[in-house]
Amino acid sequence: DPTVKLCILSSSLEQDWRDLYSTAFPSSERAPESKLQNHINTGKLLYHKSTGKSGELLAFSMVSLAADFSLLAYIAVDPKHR
Repeated sequence: DPTVKLCILSSSLEQDWRDLYSTAFPSSERAPESKLQNHINTGKLLYHKSTGKSGELLAFSMVSLAADFSLLAYIAVDPKHR
């Protein structure tokens, strides 16, 4: 479907991301949003999202970048779209 967009590199954490992040991970496993946003802004973290026909967030991933490796830090799919 041409209206579904997969793995879009993004730089801002919107409310739909906050909602999925808070329901997909227990608070003990969540980094503070301000820390994540700072890492995105400084290029230490890549945030990719996939959106549906209406622009709704279907899934996201966050990859932490280091000098010699990358680490998948978070990945989540909206339960309605699994």
